[in-house]
Amino acid sequence: MVFKSKFDEVDIPVKPFSDFFFEHFDKYGDEVALVEAVKGKTYTFKQMKRSCERVASAMIRKGWKKGDVVCIFSYNSPEYCIAFHGLAAAGLTITTCNPAYTVEETQHQLKDSNAKCVFTVKDYLDKVKEICAGLTHCSEVFLMDEESSLNDTAGSKSVSISLFKDLMNDDGSHFCNRPKNIDPKEDVLVIPYSSGTTGLPKGVMLTHYNLVANLCQLKPNNLLRLDFKHDSLIAILPFFHIYGMVVIMSLALYQGAKVVSMKKFEPNSFLAAIQKYRVTVLPLVPPIILFLCKSPLVKEYDLSSVREIFSGAAPLGKEQAEEVTSKLGIKCLRQGYGMTELSPTSHFPPRDAGMRHGSGGMTLPNTECLIIDTETGASLPIGQDGEVWVRGPQVMKGYLNNEKATSETISKEGWLHTGDIGHFDQDHHLYITDRLKELIKCKGFQVPPAQLESVLLTHPAIQECAVVGKPDDRAGELPKAYVVLRQGQVTSALEIQQFLAEKVAPYKRLAGGVEFVSEIPKTASGKILRRVLKQKEMEAAKK
Repeated sequence: MVFKSKFDEVDIPVKPFSDFFFEHFDKYGDEVALVEAVKGKTYTFKQMKRSCERVASAMIRKGWKKGDVVCIFSYNSPEYCIAFHGLAAAGLTITTCNPAYTVEETQHQLKDSNAKCVFTVKDYLDKVKEICAGLTHCSEVFLMDEESSLNDTAGSKSVSISLFKDLMNDDGSHFCNRPKNIDPKEDVLVIPYSSGTTGLPKGVMLTHYNLVANLCQLKPNNLLRLDFKHDSLIAILPFFHIYGMVVIMSLALYQGAKVVSMKKFEPNSFLAAIQKYRVTVLPLVPPIILFLCKSPLVKEYDLSSVREIFSGAAPLGKEQAEEVTSKLGIKCLRQGYGMTELSPTSHFPPRDAGMRHGSGGMTLPNTECLIIDTETGASLPIGQDGEVWVRGPQVMKGYLNNEKATSETISKEGWLHTGDIGHFDQDHHLYITDRLKELIKCKGFQVPPAQLESVLLTHPAIQECAVVGKPDDRAGELPKAYVVLRQGQVTSALEIQQFLAEKVAPYKRLAGGVEFVSEIPKTASGKILRRVLKQKEMEAAKK
C-alpha cells in the first residue's frame, strides 16, 4: 500500500537555492534577521543579504568556481549563516563539519569531499591548522570571528589564513559573475555527513533542488509556517547538523523569522536568551526538552513568549511532551520525522492536528511512503510495523563516492530505505517505533529500545537513559539500561528493574541489568549513540 500525502501538491521552482532563499529579503528589509544571543550582535535582512553577496563576490574574485567544495568548521554564529549562504550564492558546494570531531575524523571528511578550504573560528584554529597540514588539497583558512585581526593569521608552511570580515567588506562587483549554469536537480549544494542506515559517516549529496523542495513542502500554513515580524527562533541546535541547517538557518530566515544563535547549550544563557529576545518557537531535541522538564532553573525565567516547540532528531516520549507543555503553559509541541538523506524532512504534523504523542507527523506534500515487511519485502497496510521507505523531491542525490551504499539505500524506483521501523495510523500519521539495526532480539521477540527509554524517563530519579541489547547465549539478547540519575537522587538497579517490569511485557524487562553512568553518549544533535554502548556490551561478552 502506497501512503500518499493528504496535502495538496506544492509548486517547487527549479532554480538555484540562493535565488529562491533571498527572494523575499527586500520585503523584510530592516527587520532583524540574525542576532548573537550573548553579545547581541545583529544583522537585518538587508544587511545579511548584502553581506552574503559580498562574500560571494569575494570568493569569485579569488577564482573559486562552481562545485568547488568548502568546509565550515565552527560553532553557531550570525557569521556562520552569512558564510553558508554567501558560499551558496557563489555556486560553491559546502560540507559542514562537527568541530568536536578529531583531527583524523575531520581529515577523512575533507579528503572524501575534496574540500579546498575551511571557514572556522579562533577557538578551533590550531586544530584546523593540524587538519590542513595533513592534507595536500586544503591549504586556505578563513577566520570568521568578528574580532579576529591580522595578528591571528599566522599560518604554517602549508596553510594560509585570511579574515572572513575582509570577504564581507568586498565591494560586491563580482557578484554579477556568479555562475549562471547551475543545474538545480544535479548540482550539489551541500554535503553533510551521516552514518545513514548503517556504517561509517558518508557524504550525503543534497542538490539545490532538494533543499528548495523541502522549504516549499513545509511552507503551507498548517505545517511549518512562521510569521514575519512576529516569530523568532532559538538556534541552539548546531548549524552543521541538517536540522539546524535547513529548518533554522534556512527555513526560518526564508520566511522572515528572527534567528537567535548560540555557541553552545548553557542552561542559564539558554533560558536568558529566550527571555531577552522573546523567542516564540523552540526547535529542540529531546535531551534539551528533558532539561526544560526537570530543571528548577526554568522557573527563574520568563518564558511566556514561547508558543510552540518543535522536536526532532530522536523520539520524544509522551510523558516528557506532556510535562514540558504543562510547565511552559503552551498547547503546541510538534514532532517531525526525517533524516539527513531527506533534506531532512518527510513528515510533519499540521498545526491543527493536536498533540499526537509519538507521532512523527503526516507525509509532506509531493511525497509518498511505503511500510515494508523486513522479512518478506511485502508492502504493509495501516497499523502494521515495517521499514519506512520514502520517495519524493527531497530524497538525496546519493552518497558521495559510494555507489554501493547509494544503491543499497535508494531503489531504482526512487524509494529511500530509511532503516527506521514504523507504521501509519488510520489518519495517516506516522509512528516510528525504532531503528531497524537497533531492535533488540530477545527470545525471538523484537524489543524497541526507544519504548523502554520513554518509560524509564518517567522514573523520578532518572535524568537520562539508553537501552541496548546485551548478548546472551540463550535469549540472543537481553535488554540492558544505562542510567544517569538526577542530582541528589539515589536508587538501585533492582528498584529500576522492578519499576519497568510493572509497565512492559515480560520479554521487555531489563533482564540484562542496569548500569549507572555519568553521561549517555550522543551525537551533536542529541541522538543517542546506542552503537557505542552496544559495542561495549559485545566486547564485554567476548571476555
